[in-house]
Amino acid sequence: MVLPSTSLQQTQKSNEIPAVRKLIKLLNVGGAAIVADALRCNPQTSKEILGDEADYVISVKKNQRNLFDDISEMLEFKQSDPYELKNEPLESASEVEKGHGCIDSKRALVTHNVR
Repeated sequence: MVLPSTSLQQTQKSNEIPAVRKLIKLLNVGGAAIVADALRCNPQTSKEILGDEADYVISVKKNQRNLFDDISEMLEFKQSDPYELKNEPLESASEVEKGHGCIDSKRALVTHNVR
């Protein structure tokens, strides 16, 4: 399930974060995987998704310094700890795109057990 910004009806005085939470409550998201952009990377929104027993994929940017650092630290640990490497290895994918004078490198790491 993807929650794009354009799908959310909003009044001029509201913002997208409460609208996403309301949408999550209205939908039966249990068992679904929610994909959301960095705007929805919010602790309360994440709790609501998990409370409905759904999974989520949320982009985290460097401007969310504490969260970015916590996730980076966890992923570094999972890539270096012998137990983690043997019992709960990360899944990964990477892509490099060239165009318009730019090289865009993307890398995704997936863990199913966040601690």
